[in-house]
Amino acid sequence: MLLSFSTHAQTTINLGQTLTNSSSLSNVSTLENNGTIENNGTLANLASGILNNNGLLDNYLTQFLINNGLLNNYGDLENSGTLDNAGTWNNNSGSTLTNFNVINNAATGQFNNDGMLSSPGPIYNIGSWDNMDQGTLDLTGSTLDNYGNLENNFGVIFIRTTATLNNTPSGTIFNYWILSNEGDLDNNGNLENDGSINISGTLTNNATLNNHSFLQAGDIAGAGSSNLLINNHTLNNSINAVISVSGKLENYDTLTNDLGGDLSIVSGATFDNKVGALLDNGGRIINQNTLINDGTLNNNLASQLINSGALINSFSMTNDGDLSNSGSMDNLNGTLTNNGTLTNTGVLTNYSTLDNYDTLTSTGTLTNDGTMSVFGGTVDATSITNNGTFVFNGGTLSVDNFVGTLANTGGTSSPGNAPGTTNRTGDYSQDATSTLLIEIEGLIAGTEHDELLVSGTATLDGTLQFEEDYGALALGDTFDILQAEVIAGTFAN
Repeated sequence: MLLSFSTHAQTTINLGQTLTNSSSLSNVSTLENNGTIENNGTLANLASGILNNNGLLDNYLTQFLINNGLLNNYGDLENSGTLDNAGTWNNNSGSTLTNFNVINNAATGQFNNDGMLSSPGPIYNIGSWDNMDQGTLDLTGSTLDNYGNLENNFGVIFIRTTATLNNTPSGTIFNYWILSNEGDLDNNGNLENDGSINISGTLTNNATLNNHSFLQAGDIAGAGSSNLLINNHTLNNSINAVISVSGKLENYDTLTNDLGGDLSIVSGATFDNKVGALLDNGGRIINQNTLINDGTLNNNLASQLINSGALINSFSMTNDGDLSNSGSMDNLNGTLTNNGTLTNTGVLTNYSTLDNYDTLTSTGTLTNDGTMSVFGGTVDATSITNNGTFVFNGGTLSVDNFVGTLANTGGTSSPGNAPGTTNRTGDYSQDATSTLLIEIEGLIAGTEHDELLVSGTATLDGTLQFEEDYGALALGDTFDILQAEVIAGTFAN
């Protein structure tokens, strides 16, 4: 025989007392538990009901604890059955809720956690879930599926190794404090981070992730295949925000680093911008290990890309800001376009297409095994080794040592460095549209005035231009400005 009853007046279970429900119990008034409630049936706190648990509330396997009113947990609540919340559930400071089976927070449900909630079982949130100031949400196993709003308001959320937090397309997660992921965090909705997200598992973004604070991809110990941030849609790193990659970041769609944002790839880490993806930098990118671009990388006006590790471009990389390389930069089979300032103190090797329109300064190693073009601006280099095609039809080229054939077809060749000597190992030619600019500050070649030394044939045309800053210049002074194995032609002007 089943027995059902309701509490219509305030009921108090005192310390040391036990209420065992093996059927159906409905509360429409106030149920105060200072002892123990054992639910082996259905316990329903109706819309007008208040259930205050100061002791132990144990919801047994296959049984139901239903809240449509107000449930305050100040003690210990263990769930091995099903918790259904369509009202307001407060897991208060100092309390413990352990979920071994299922928690359902309905569309009308408000779940506030300011205590300790440990969940090896699944949680389904359709309503509003707030992890409060002193709250800890510890997902030790299974999955939390968020269809509504999940806010971490200065609490802590742990996603353990075997657990998953799945933010569905209708869900929004607001993180204002600490979200630590050792398992899987799958975002298919909207994830707003104003606190700290630490990834030592896998975060997969299939929708929109806006980082306004700190996002750590990888644990402090360094990289590993499990320390993954995977972006399949839109990841925005806003002003004053930081993304620090100490594991691996894979971008398959759009990653925007806004003005004032920092994106750091630390020692041991890898950033892979995949085929078809866009990395749009308006802030600062610091690469200390490996940055691979198989898609499109834009370093925009007033932005910085600082490389002290390995930077590999295999598709399209455009610099409109400041790009500095003190490590290795390989332009493998893509296009590197410089419209800003490119400074190389390391090793820069072009195997494909490098186009310069603004300022390229190199005191390191610069090797061209593809096609390097100077269309405008200034290229000022200690040395250039040309094993491929060097197109020089605009701008100014000032280089101390140039190995390979150089044909000037519209640019200005300025030997040495203020003033100095250029050694050209190979042939040099300039056509009618080109200029050889010689600086004169004294009579000594190579230190007080420019000189061009060509190991092969120098074929001359175009303009010979002098830039003189020598107050003692006198009639009859001579300057040796060009030496070559063979000199053919003459300057037109």
